[in-house]
Amino acid sequence: MQVIGLDVDGVLAPIVAHADHARLLPGMTEILRALGTLAPTAVISGRALADLEQLYEFPVEIEVIGSHGLESRLHPDLRLDPSEEAVLRDLRFCAQQAVHQAGPGAWCEHKPASVVLHTRAAAPLTAIAAVADLIERALGKG
Repeated sequence: MQVIGLDVDGVLAPIVAHADHARLLPGMTEILRALGTLAPTAVISGRALADLEQLYEFPVEIEVIGSHGLESRLHPDLRLDPSEEAVLRDLRFCAQQAVHQAGPGAWCEHKPASVVLHTRAAAPLTAIAAVADLIERALGKG
């Protein structure tokens, strides 16, 4: 069986400075529908399922998979156990500290089971230092 799997950012939508500003390239919805008639088709992304659904409104015949495979239209309820929730809470705190350290242009993207520190628009040297400190704190060394 053949399956078509496509990422969003950098494939169906151009890479942009802030993830919330991304939009599908013109004609992508029609192309996805056409691909879906040829083989089962899925959009797979690191983005949260809710963000994918809100930003892009993919056709219902396309399977949408978010959070690097942890969420999908077929299984939308992602549940973390208490220890996973505690780790995520700690990581979110560390990432938010890194945002402040990296300065203007840095921001956190919160997902159901992860957090992403975005530094593309921050000053490179402060961003590098912030990421290094974040790694140390996340590993319990900072």
